[in-house]
Amino acid sequence: MDAIVHRHPGPFDTLRHMFGEGGSSVVTVIIVDDHTLFSGGLQLLLESATEGHIQVVATTTRAAEAEDLVRRHRPDIAIIDLAMPPPGGAAAIKAVKRRCPQVRVLARVSTAPRWRWVRWPPAPMGSFPSPPTRRSSSARCRR
Repeated sequence: MDAIVHRHPGPFDTLRHMFGEGGSSVVTVIIVDDHTLFSGGLQLLLESATEGHIQVVATTTRAAEAEDLVRRHRPDIAIIDLAMPPPGGAAAIKAVKRRCPQVRVLARVSTAPRWRWVRWPPAPMGSFPSPPTRRSSSARCRR
């Protein structure tokens, strides 16, 4: 008798839903966080838990470098700590979205007793964004 195995969705399944089935099978990420232990651990977790389907292409501890990293690497997702030293995470998010509006931003809030993750900019109440179409490797970022 054959066993029936129910597979639980993993982290890459969620990202595949966000970015669609077409295009590259690798989702690229940059991490902007002044806590090197956190960003290093997150990079290791993302790349190993998703069997290489998520690739962290760059990290920085300085909010001022976020825009340049996005311009150079053109990631699918930018993970940015909101509670960073000046110019701060909010300024980094604005710079990233101004340079490359198609980059999805995941903002990390570490000032609360428990870490929270928020989508930036926040979605309107009751809405769920449709998956974006996979971007081509051609430049869509502003120079």
